[in-house]
Parts: sequence; structure tokens; C-alpha cells
Amino acid sequence: MREELARLAVAEFQPSRAVAFIEKANIHAARAQEMLDLLAIHSLLAARAPFFGEGTLFRPVLREVESLFEDREQITVADVPAAILRPVAGELLFDCQVPAVGDKFALTVSRPLARAAMDAVNRLVDSMKTRRSDLRAATVLARLQRALEARGKEIRSI
Repeated sequence: MREELARLAVAEFQPSRAVAFIEKANIHAARAQEMLDLLAIHSLLAARAPFFGEGTLFRPVLREVESLFEDREQITVADVPAAILRPVAGELLFDCQVPAVGDKFALTVSRPLARAAMDAVNRLVDSMKTRRSDLRAATVLARLQRALEARGKEIRSI
């Protein structure tokens, strides 16, 4: 009788024991996706900002990035750091082929990924204590880099 009760208790409470594992996996996947969003927008902004010259404002560069996706479904960005995404490559919502060897890779940014990345940078810019109209592209790129490093540390601690 006790064995039967123990078996029933294990069967009854097994799903609730899995909740913590599922929650942790979801948080890890969300952080991984956030890293991809930040890396995608960082790469896109870094690729477009030099065309505007030294000390350019952030808003024109972001508008340029947005315009890239008006006529295209996806864009390939070269020289994306591979080490940042390598630990989380299998957990991403968007297909991302991160090479096992090498420092850089080419990231294909689809329109939905670009939209998520632009939303992420807008949230980041909103959290900054500078007026949007005064923000320089270099300042936002530096802030994105710090955010990427912070997300990497968060993922390693989960």
C-alpha cells in the first residue's frame, strides 16, 4: 500500500518538479534570443554608420538600416563575432549557422529578426539618459556592446 501511494505521489508531482527546469530553459532561450537581437542590430548599425562619417547621429543610421529591409526579405552582414553566439547557437528562434571554428561569420538577418533587433535597440536607447535627437551612433554602438557582454554573463550564470 505504501509503495502504491509513493508511486502515485511521484506520478502526481512529477510535472510540478519539471516546472523549474522548463522555466530556467525558457529564461535561457529568451536571453539567447535577446543576444542575437542585440548582435544583429549592432552589426547592422556598425556596417552602416561609417557611410555617414565621424560623429554621426544615431537616428539617421537607424533609418538607413530600416530602409534596407523595405525591399528585401533578408540581408547578410559580414564580420559578426562568432564567440558571442557560439554558446547559445542551438537555442535561437531564428536559424543561425554559427561556425565552430573562426572568429567571425556572416549573419543572415531576416526581416522579422531585423524588426526584433530594431525594437531591442529602441528599448535600449529609451533607457539611456540622453535625448534621442542628441544620441551619436558611436554612443549607441558602445552601449550595445556593453549590453551584449552583460547578456553573455547572464547566460553563463543561468
